[in-house]
This record gives sequence, C-alpha cells and structure tokens, in this order.
Amino acid sequence: MAEDKPVGAGMMLADGTVLTCAHVVTAAAGYPPGAEFSLPGLTVVVSFLGLPGVPSTKAAVLTGHWVPRHEDESGDLALLALESVPQGVTGAPLRRLPAPRNRAVSTYGFPESLGYSHVVWAHATLAGPTGPNGEWVQVDSAPGDQRIRRGFSGAAVIDDHTGSVVGMVVSKYQVAEHTDEDAGLSWMIPVDTVVRYFRRVQRCTGPDLEPVQLGRILVLLGGPPGPDLARAPGRMIVDAAGLTPGEVHHGIESRISSQISRAPGRPPENQTDQEDQADPVTVEVTGVDESRQPEVLLNDVVKPLLDNGTEVGLRFVEENSPVLGIVRRWQREEIDSRLTALRTRVAAVERMETAARERHAVAVSIVTGVPEVPLLAPDLHLRVRALAGAGPGVEPGRVRDALASTERKTERAARALHEIDDHLAAATARYDELRGLLRAYNARAADHGLVEDEELSGAYRPAMRALGARPANLAQAEPLVRRYLALVRQRLDGLDGGTGVDR
Repeated sequence: MAEDKPVGAGMMLADGTVLTCAHVVTAAAGYPPGAEFSLPGLTVVVSFLGLPGVPSTKAAVLTGHWVPRHEDESGDLALLALESVPQGVTGAPLRRLPAPRNRAVSTYGFPESLGYSHVVWAHATLAGPTGPNGEWVQVDSAPGDQRIRRGFSGAAVIDDHTGSVVGMVVSKYQVAEHTDEDAGLSWMIPVDTVVRYFRRVQRCTGPDLEPVQLGRILVLLGGPPGPDLARAPGRMIVDAAGLTPGEVHHGIESRISSQISRAPGRPPENQTDQEDQADPVTVEVTGVDESRQPEVLLNDVVKPLLDNGTEVGLRFVEENSPVLGIVRRWQREEIDSRLTALRTRVAAVERMETAARERHAVAVSIVTGVPEVPLLAPDLHLRVRALAGAGPGVEPGRVRDALASTERKTERAARALHEIDDHLAAATARYDELRGLLRAYNARAADHGLVEDEELSGAYRPAMRALGARPANLAQAEPLVRRYLALVRQRLDGLDGGTGVDR
C-alpha cells in the first residue's frame, strides 16, 4: 500500500507467503518506476481485503525470491514473507493450466479512480500462450465488462469452472506502450511460469487442470509399451498454438524440470541435483497445426523427444493439415519398426517355451508338483501376422493400440515362462541337494562306525525310499531327510564334540 491506497494486488499461498509482481512491491514501497532501491530494506504493508478483523501486516521480500522485470519484459515476480501470518486464512489454490485457450476466468483490481475499500472484478477469456519466451498468457476482457488495467497487477486470475488460481495479472503498468485501453487486452503470468522461477511454489500447487478443448485429432508416437495416454502417469500438456518452436521447447523443458521429484519434507531450494529424480513423463503437444512453424516444431522439438524414448501425443485441429501427413508417416514407420522388434521378441518367447517344455519333461519324471508350461507362442504369432496384414485403410492409431497390447502380452508371456523355468530348475536342484545331503550324512555315519545304529537305520530307509520314488514327492521327502540329518548330527556331536555340518 502507498498513502493508505492499494497500488496492486497479491495472493497468499498455502505456505503463508504472498505472491505478487515485483513492480507492485517497489510502487508500494514508494519508489517510482526505474528508481534505484535497496532490496534488503524493502518492506510493504499487506492488507487482507474482504476478511474483517484480520489486521494489516508488514512484509519483506523472501531471500532469493525477487525477479525484477527484465529488458525483454520477462520476470517481474516477488514472493513476500509476512511479519505476521493470519490464522485460519487458506492459501490460494494454485493449479497449472497447460492448455489455456478458451478458458473463462475472473480477476480483481484496484483502479486508481477508486478508493481503498472498493474492489473491481473483471471477467475475461484466456486466448493462449504469448510474451517473452512464452512466459505469459493473453487475457481478453469480455465485451462490455471491466477492463484489466492499472491497479490489477499481482491479482489472482481465477478459473471460473473450478475456482482454482491459474495465474497472476501482469497489468498495463508493465506493458503500457503495448496496451490498447479499448481492446480489452492484457496478460497474466501463469502458475507454470511462477514455478519455473520459484521452485518452492510447487509445494503450493495442485494437479494440472484438464483443458477445455484440445483439438479433434490425437496421434500417439513413441514411448515403451504401456497404457494409453489418458491413463499414463506423468502426463504433461503443452499448448503450441501461436508459439514458435523455441518457445514450445522452452515450455516443455521447464515443465519437465518443475516435475522433478524431491525428497519429502525438504525445501526444494535446499536439495542437490543428485537428490532430484525425474519421473517418467508423457508429453502431449496440442495445437500443432496452429503453431507458428508446425514443420519445424515437429522436426526440431518433437523428433528429439521421440528419439529419447519419450511418448508424445500430438493434437491437430484440421484433418487436412499438411503436417499431419508427416506425423502419419512417422507413425507408420514407428509401427513397422516396432513390428520388426516384436517378431524377434515373439521368436525368443517361442524358444523359451520350447526350452521350458524340455526342462518340464525332465522335472516331471523326477519330482511331483511341477507347474505345467502353457502354450503361449502360437497365439502371439497369430497376433503378429494379423498386425502385419493390416492394410493401409486401417487407422494407424488402431494398429498402434493393437501393437502395444501384443507387446504387453508378449512381455507377460516371457515373464511367465521365466518364472516357470525357475520353478522347474529349483525343484530339480532341491531334489539333487536332498539326495546329496542324505548320502553325505550316511557316509559320515559309516565313517564313525554308526552303521549298526538301529535308530539311524530306521530314519535312513524311509528317507531313501521317498527320494527313490519316481517321481519323488519333495513335500513328503524333505522332513524325512531332515530327521535323518538331525539324528546323525546328534550322534557325531556325542562322539567328537560336533563334527556335523548343519544344512
């Protein structure tokens, strides 16, 4: 505040800090635009309008959380630490809005013509990403409604549908030379950009809001076999409409950086790079054919993501978009490549199945209770032949879905055969181990003159009969062998102080 009148707005976050524009802070502290000032001594007064009984308090810039407006008009953010945090006041529910177009929003401000007690609300629609490095989102005021102008800086931009805060107003004050008062044109700094500058704000941010409109055509490319895009973990949406390839790349990189997981209970600013662990991310780029350079976007931004193993979803508005043909060609090439790899994998599964059947034939003659080997390879071969026979009239997305399903089925078959093979090997190995122990302990007993021991002989014979059966029942044989081994150890311990070997 300045002279008991608000010069701008801000929003309290869940951690008790206040987010606003840097230029609002300097104006509230009494500095004119462009003036030199000392940041450590910069304090302002924060009032909580609409909360009767909550007193005003002083606030200062939180260390490391001051970003003045840069020459290209980027930045202009400040995070304030309150001298006294009001009790019972809930912080703003921040949410990212990765595809902001066509979103109805509301915000508020304090135009110069009004006094301290008056708040003016404005209703608007989000038009899409813009600004330096794609840091802003254009906000178009509703016809005949209040304009977002001087005095709105730092105000929360609230999504009408969910009530979530999706950004912060960058007012006419910052971009006066570009603002037409009659056009109802303004900008906001979205939550995404705020988190990019201030990582601690991530802790106050909920899950992304689903877009209002994504485009009619979705093409999926790349990524390992897995669930479809809508159910994939780590889904990230980036709206390319109106942006250059460089701006889209910057947006993707910043989103991936902000989604790095951190150790619980540790402030993000205090963690090292070694402690950060990136979660798998599925990138969805919407408005591809509405970007400034769609073909460059595909080749310079999307293709490297695919080459890196990232699953990418591309949304188009027009079915006859020229660049959609490029993506369809990529999709067919990807299908051909994955189909070739799948044939190789299915052949390997068939070999595993054959080897497992051979091991099963041996194991089943030795021990009981071994698992059967299912017939898996023939069905997989049928699926592969059906995929290879899909004609050009079949929609590539359907082929890709069927391909992913067969890839998953193939991997499940390989795991099942590995488990069965391990079980068969373990059963025969255990049989050999029990026979070896029984013979070794019998030889040790004989070496110590215990051949005539009736109790030992009475324990040895049933154990040998159990293991000599074809096939042997290990569940019955093992306790008999264990009993004989225990008796031998008792006898040997009594003779020479413990020469038995405990297995």
